[in-house]
Amino acid sequence: MAYRGLHEVYKRKADWPMAYKYARLQCEAVDSDYQTMVTANIQNLRELYDYSRAEKENHQKSMQLEQEHQRMVRIRWTLVFVLLVALFVFYYLHARYEKRIARAELELEKAANEHEEAEYRLLELQKKLGLANSDEERAELEKEMQQAEEESALQRKRVLDRQEYLDELRRRVRLTKKNLRQRQFDEPLFRTLLRKSKEGQNATEQDYADMVTFLQKKDVGLVDRFYAAAPMATDMEFKVFLLMRMGMTKAEIATLTSHESNSISMVMNRFFKKVNKRNPESSAEADRWLLDL
Repeated sequence: MAYRGLHEVYKRKADWPMAYKYARLQCEAVDSDYQTMVTANIQNLRELYDYSRAEKENHQKSMQLEQEHQRMVRIRWTLVFVLLVALFVFYYLHARYEKRIARAELELEKAANEHEEAEYRLLELQKKLGLANSDEERAELEKEMQQAEEESALQRKRVLDRQEYLDELRRRVRLTKKNLRQRQFDEPLFRTLLRKSKEGQNATEQDYADMVTFLQKKDVGLVDRFYAAAPMATDMEFKVFLLMRMGMTKAEIATLTSHESNSISMVMNRFFKKVNKRNPESSAEADRWLLDL
């Protein structure tokens, strides 16, 4: 460096003050260059450290986001699985109860027929008893009548037991179903019917056609089952049936069909009697029967 050269020149001339001056300047220059180099190295190291730390933080954030994403995916699949299991259990139980109900209905019909036969036999024995010519014949007939009465009482108990069992099965099935009104409240067709009933309008033929289409999508054999159970059903009875299955109240049905509320109950009770050959014990029984078709 220039300071070093000047230092050597003045040193040879024995000009010690000048030699010292340039020696000091040389040291300061060397210290300054070294300090600059050290500072630059430190700055480089700091930049490398900052870059490495930022990269590590970005990697950690990326890993956290990926873990969160995987966790949400697992949660979603778990919910889907639980929902599918719940639906499977629901439909399995519902189908099982439907089969049990069908079997119980056959058993009830069989028990009712046997009870009817027992009653008919008892009636025949009573007629024969009235025509008996001897005490011996009368005693024999009375003995047979006693047996027939016991058999009739037994058959009647079976009928009542079968009916009670069937009613319990139907109650359980209803508990597995949501209320029709709640289930269909968000359906546009239900809202249209509800609006018309509030405004005092009648349901149109197109409304009834839409109801058939809508209900058939939810229960494919619904209309066939209705006419299989009631082949002689009137148009009014079929319309009441559709409106009941849509979840409409009797008051709303009355408005939509231009009838009084009590006349709707009368229509349903007459329809029940037409199919079942007896009067319903209550309007609630007729309602349940119509909804269970």
